[in-house]
Amino acid sequence: MSGIDFIADTNALLYVFKKNPCMVPYLNSKIGISVISEMELLSYPKITSEEDLFFRRMIASCKVIPLSDSMDKGFIRITELDLRLLNPADETVL
Repeated sequence: MSGIDFIADTNALLYVFKKNPCMVPYLNSKIGISVISEMELLSYPKITSEEDLFFRRMIASCKVIPLSDSMDKGFIRITELDLRLLNPADETVL
């Protein structure tokens, strides 16, 4: 993909969140992520508001590679609502 230095998976994004030093060399790179990673991060049922904001900001700085324009945002919202209804416990993502 043009303009992308690396494509990061969900685990790499979680390492950034945890401030794992292994990610330091990549922090100033142009990162691409799949919409699947976006879905996984934003639809986690136990995500806090702070974590959600962190991930949304991080995702906004990346190039998101979509499945299709009509599927990705709707899936995130539906999964987020379904999982929170099934497990409303207020626990953190990590």
